[in-house]
This record gives sequence, structure tokens and C-alpha cells, in this order.
Amino acid sequence: MDYKQGIDVSKWQGVVDWAKVKAAGVDFAMLRAGYGQGTADSEFAKNAAGCEAAGLPYGVYWFSYAYSAETAAAEAAACLKAIEGRKISYPVAFDFEGDSVEYAEKRGVNVTKELVSSMARAFCSAVEAAGRYAMVYTNPNFLSRYFDGEIPRQYDIWLAQWP
Repeated sequence: MDYKQGIDVSKWQGVVDWAKVKAAGVDFAMLRAGYGQGTADSEFAKNAAGCEAAGLPYGVYWFSYAYSAETAAAEAAACLKAIEGRKISYPVAFDFEGDSVEYAEKRGVNVTKELVSSMARAFCSAVEAAGRYAMVYTNPNFLSRYFDGEIPRQYDIWLAQWP
């Protein structure tokens, strides 16, 4: 099996020297484009431009604060607007994590497998309709707890696993 080394980058990594990243043997990056209903990551434009200048392929993810299929589709629209004109060669990922659940629950939403699966489909189908490659970012616990069995058949899964 052929493996590639990638890194996950958002504003939390600060200023990145993309030429050094590429020289260190990193093959690709996944950049946080933004989160919620339209907040771009404050370093996304710099990171995307840096990847492009260094010739480092990249994809993006959008951290979700959706609480319905409609809000997930709105997040997809915001993500697509943020990446418009960018030379993205890796997927556009729907990122649903613990903070996503907390946000929805604080709004009185019961976060179920059916709901999260519908949100993932709404986000990913909007991304695909725009001609981009969609996938889902999650961890093993959330994959079994919040995504139905069809999601991994419909979309590639970027599976986070920590030691």
C-alpha cells in the first residue's frame, strides 16, 4: 500500500512556512477553510496561497456547527464560497465533532444518528453538486454513534485516531 504523509492545519498552527513543510517530505495538507454558518478560518487564505506557491496539494474541511440538514447545506455554501477559485486537489470534508454536538444540544436539538447523517448528506451533496470531491471527517466513536451505515458507503471517511 502506498502511504502519503499529510498535515491538518488551521489558524491554531500559526504562520506556516509551506516551502519547509514540502521540503520535510509532507505530501499534502488538509486546511480548515472555516466553521459554522460562514466564518472563514483567519489563516485559510494565507495557507491556501502558501500551499499553491509551494506546489503542495491540499484539501479543506469545514468545522460544522449545523443542527439541521438546512444549516449543514448553508455551511456547505459558505465553504464553497470560501474556496472559490482555489486549486484544491484533495477532498472537501464535513467535520462534525464534540463541539458540534454541544452547540446543537445547547439549542435544544437532540443529536441523533439520523440527524447527523442527514447533515453529512446535505453538506456533501452540495459539495458534489459544485463539482468538488466530498468526504466526512470523524473519529471511530462518532462514526458508529452518529453516522448511519450508508455514510461510509456514500463518502470516503477521514478517520481521526489518536494514540
